[in-house]
Amino acid sequence: MLSLRLILAALFTLLRPLPSSADDPYFCPITFCELHDVPPLPVHFPFRLTDIFYLGDFPPAPFYCGYQGFDLSCSNTSDTILTLPGGSGPFLVQSIDYGDRSLVLNDPDRCLPKRLLNFSLSGSPFLPETLVNFTLLNCSSEEAASSARGSMHELRKVPCMSGGPGGYEVMSVRTGLYNSSGHGCGVVGNVSVPASQAYTNDLNEDVKLTWNLPGCRRCVGLEMGFCELRTGCSRNARSKG
Repeated sequence: MLSLRLILAALFTLLRPLPSSADDPYFCPITFCELHDVPPLPVHFPFRLTDIFYLGDFPPAPFYCGYQGFDLSCSNTSDTILTLPGGSGPFLVQSIDYGDRSLVLNDPDRCLPKRLLNFSLSGSPFLPETLVNFTLLNCSSEEAASSARGSMHELRKVPCMSGGPGGYEVMSVRTGLYNSSGHGCGVVGNVSVPASQAYTNDLNEDVKLTWNLPGCRRCVGLEMGFCELRTGCSRNARSKG
């Protein structure tokens, strides 16, 4: 069953007067990777899908329908993907809150802790809402893992990084709770996580990022994202209409 937001988006798009090259040459439709049985993710300004399913008889969104650094793509399983620069790579977009100017990401391969070891927002327009520091440990035996659990509260196993020859366990703990004594586990690395909540103790939870561009908030509401990049500007945006 389609979600209320999809139904409203479809009605708004289809009932809006059809643009022509004469009166609205820069029309930007609401776009999706694909309409699944589960609620799809509507994409509009400042984001732009480079390969899309779109509502209405309009061409795919051109470059002026999105802001530089906000391009999204569709995976071969029709998931919405954000690729961050600097080697951080592709992330699954779980949700976008246009009013709050935030988005929630996770790893398409379901091993977020491993991805966070090389995570960087350098060169991207996104910022962390809340940073939480974690320490990753490699416990090479069950005895070492048991000792670590006894000496540190809220220690959690990272299943996708554990196992292999010898049955080692990779564990995570908030850095402020890390204790270097009383166990035989080595430190794999420290990560600063743009967490969705300040008091999380689970490294597998989603990453939450924000953005702050002048004029973007005007594109939310009745306009439903019918916006475009202001011609000749590098950091400004405006709503059409």
